[in-house]
Amino acid sequence: MILENLLLDSAMLEQASYQCQGCQRQLRSERFLKQGLCRDCRDARERSLGRSRARAAIDQLLDREDVLILDTETTGMSGAEVIELSVINTKGDTLIDTLIKPVTTQMNPFAQRVHNISMTMLKDAPSWPEVLPELDRIASHSTLLAWNASFDAKMLEQTSEVWGLEHPRWLFVCAMRLYAKKRGIKSRGLHKAVVDENLAYLLEMHQSHRALGDVKFVLEVLRETVKRAD
Repeated sequence: MILENLLLDSAMLEQASYQCQGCQRQLRSERFLKQGLCRDCRDARERSLGRSRARAAIDQLLDREDVLILDTETTGMSGAEVIELSVINTKGDTLIDTLIKPVTTQMNPFAQRVHNISMTMLKDAPSWPEVLPELDRIASHSTLLAWNASFDAKMLEQTSEVWGLEHPRWLFVCAMRLYAKKRGIKSRGLHKAVVDENLAYLLEMHQSHRALGDVKFVLEVLRETVKRAD
């Protein structure tokens, strides 16, 4: 009887050592546990930590005076030029909002259907060599926040290349990636994020797929998401 009790106690201890401290699930082997947690619970913890860190990062960025929110519209993708640029600060003040006359005389039809900017609208707009110094003046000592920042950064640099200009180095942070991490998702289109945050009314207030409207969407989406509990 004593031996049976000892064996039973040993079995219970062994079973307890294989139990996840998070979900209480019993595991077949100790090798499935790390820091007392199963893989699912470890992944959930990492996602939760990631959301908390992203929320804190967004909150800090929105509280800084040296953070600017930027958006561009372009003639297309490959070899394209920026034809509209808007920059606001985190208070929502507009610092730059301008159309830009490109070198090219052709617009990608798909791009034009998206932003509805025609070549005719650009004929009297300032050129990139005229706009770049003003952008560099406010961007050189700032952090630029953009939705899908890699696209905007590439298009701005590409436009300088088309004009044969030396392109400044600016610091970009991707608002889309921060938002996605905060929400625990891979990525999200800006206008879908507007709807997700119950801000669909903004789509009636600001022009979608235009630079100024989109920077305002970015600001409001980020403001709203930091209010959401993790």
